[in-house]
Amino acid sequence: MNAVLSILPTIFRGFLLLVATAPAFASSVAGDYRGMLSGEPVALQLQQDGHRITGTLSDTTYSYELEASVQGQRLSGRAIQPELGLVVMLDGPIRAEGLDLNISLTLLGQTATERVWFSRRDSARGSNREQATDSPRAAPSGQRDPAMIGHWVHEELYNSGSGADFMGTSSTQSMVLLADGRIANGGSAVHMGGSNYSGYSSDAGGDVVAGASWSTRDQHLWFSEDATGQQVDLGRYFVENGRLLLTGNNGKRMLFTRR
Repeated sequence: MNAVLSILPTIFRGFLLLVATAPAFASSVAGDYRGMLSGEPVALQLQQDGHRITGTLSDTTYSYELEASVQGQRLSGRAIQPELGLVVMLDGPIRAEGLDLNISLTLLGQTATERVWFSRRDSARGSNREQATDSPRAAPSGQRDPAMIGHWVHEELYNSGSGADFMGTSSTQSMVLLADGRIANGGSAVHMGGSNYSGYSSDAGGDVVAGASWSTRDQHLWFSEDATGQQVDLGRYFVENGRLLLTGNNGKRMLFTRR
């Protein structure tokens, strides 16, 4: 996710910090995969024997022994870090270009779950010349919902205190989702004021964000860094009557209005 953040202007970074239909992958899931978990790179190395899957899940610090199974187009199982006794649960659909998994870790009775896209990186697929030369896509077999195309504005208001202690702010930030998958800076503005002061700043926007694109999949909005193919799932969206409700994977909601 850090790589995607680095290519987007500040206006878009809040959207990414909120927190994705692709054809089924009918062949073996054996191979090497890469993804990002909580801002850090993770890797999967899988072997398959019928429905049984074995392998390793690795992050920057630890390696976990993985056992899972495939039922239809879904993978589920667990990965264990023997020295620490950590158990990570994995579950999610198998896609054409990778695995769309929910990763859950329970510590001290508290369970944290994060959705991770694992891109398939094994040599068998990488040797395919067409795949090697195609530009990266915003999401696996990503589509673009026409309802999402347009200029979307999010507004926030905040007030505190009263009288001489009153302080109020309002801010707007917007994004433009273009029909060809590009993303543009829609501009932003911040107003701040109190009993004896006021301030205003703005960014007119209008620039296309270089190296970034968007797509939709399974009613989720995805942003992508085109150079690496890394994708970030911004969350589930709902569009109706010129309004867009985006619910991040951490449960936070943002309401946008079409301009």
